[in-house]
Amino acid sequence: MLRRSLTCSGLVTLILLIAGLATACAGQEGRQDDPSSPDPGVVELEDVDPEAYAAEILARRQERDEQYASPEWSPLAVVAVARLDQERTTIGSADAADLHLSGPDVAPRHAEVVRREAADGSVAVHVRAVEGELWTDGDPAEQVSEMVFERGTRVRIGKHIVYSDSLGTLGAVVRALDFNAPAYTEFTGLDYFPPDPAYRIRATVTPYEEPEEIKMIDTRGWERPAWRYGEAAFTLHGEDLSLVLLTWVAEPGPDDQFFIAFTDATSGEETYPACRYLQTGFVAAGPILLDFNLATNPSCAYNDGFACPLPPRENRLQVPIRAGEKIYPHHQ
Repeated sequence: MLRRSLTCSGLVTLILLIAGLATACAGQEGRQDDPSSPDPGVVELEDVDPEAYAAEILARRQERDEQYASPEWSPLAVVAVARLDQERTTIGSADAADLHLSGPDVAPRHAEVVRREAADGSVAVHVRAVEGELWTDGDPAEQVSEMVFERGTRVRIGKHIVYSDSLGTLGAVVRALDFNAPAYTEFTGLDYFPPDPAYRIRATVTPYEEPEEIKMIDTRGWERPAWRYGEAAFTLHGEDLSLVLLTWVAEPGPDDQFFIAFTDATSGEETYPACRYLQTGFVAAGPILLDFNLATNPSCAYNDGFACPLPPRENRLQVPIRAGEKIYPHHQ
């Protein structure tokens, strides 16, 4: 993939770049739904070899396509989501079901997730059959009437795989996979702007006097706590711009990331209308790299089983950012 003529200094720069890109294009099924899987970005500010940089970006995009085509889990197949914030969460084909599933093998009140609090304050979560059959997601599958429903547990209901997940500060949710969903079966690859080093931008982090706790609203109207840490100022297309930097913890440190949700002049036409996401490693103050070639869609761009945080008003840019991921045509 690399040219034999790559210089030693260029190779060192590329190694630093690869380290930052290692998780850049993992799926958007993320802990906050959906910043994607943590994308620490790149803090190194040196120039890169354009050909080597483009090759590595393209390789990572190919890897992401392979992840989205996985028969085990793909955001393209996540068709429903419900919060586990009440004593009983219903699952079925009824319109009033909390987790609404379709298909002839799904009863109106097929199953439910039950939260039971013990005397010591601990909470046990179980999934149990009500009007329909409940099967383990194993080989061979076994029919069960009730089982512990911890994060990562998967059960089968009709054509669906129903599983427990957590959305960080939002809390626990239940989701459903349907590998017959058109977004998954018709998938031929995600669409991107060509890699462009001009969108690999040096910015400056200016922290606020104190991080401000806010309630961040998502595409389902749900709210979760986040913290406004500060702003990243940069210049693009000759304009001085800035983006609010969000964190999911009150006191971020070296192992944390900034979460940036933003729109720009391409949103709704070339890119997903709600927003795109960019994550980069935490920097207390001073220089930081914003690489918009790593900007990705939130998972709600692909199917219905997500709740994606929306950008703050200040992050609605009026300039076009023709870098990173484009709109996904099968689900808008």
